[in-house]
Amino acid sequence: MDRRGFLFMRKIIMFASLVFLSSCAELSHLDEALTLKDYSDEKDAQAVSLDAQNKKFDEMVVLIKNGDSLAAYPTKASFTGKFGAPVLDERITLPDGSEGERYLYRHATEYFNGPKVYVIFDKQGKVLKIDPQLGTASADAPAH
Repeated sequence: MDRRGFLFMRKIIMFASLVFLSSCAELSHLDEALTLKDYSDEKDAQAVSLDAQNKKFDEMVVLIKNGDSLAAYPTKASFTGKFGAPVLDERITLPDGSEGERYLYRHATEYFNGPKVYVIFDKQGKVLKIDPQLGTASADAPAH
């Protein structure tokens, strides 16, 4: 092999080595890159879920503003089937001394301002009261 062939082979080996080493460097960070991709995918899924939750709440507010009493959803199962899970639920003592639950519906990321709807259920899951607070100012939660 003459000098020219040797220099050409040396360049080819050098180039192949650089390509190999750079791909090894990329492979060494594959776990981190996949973790970032999973994180991004999870954030996208969360955004879709929040959008769906907010859309159901907006639908509830429109129904209430249009005078609908939401009587078509007399039980916890029918109410959550239509409007989804509440943002917050808590056990409460009803005025008659029995146990019940209060659900809070609002936009998922609007913690203090914006419309809210409280729904009170008895122990059997029957809707007792729907308390819409649709003003834009912050409203206090109803008393226990």
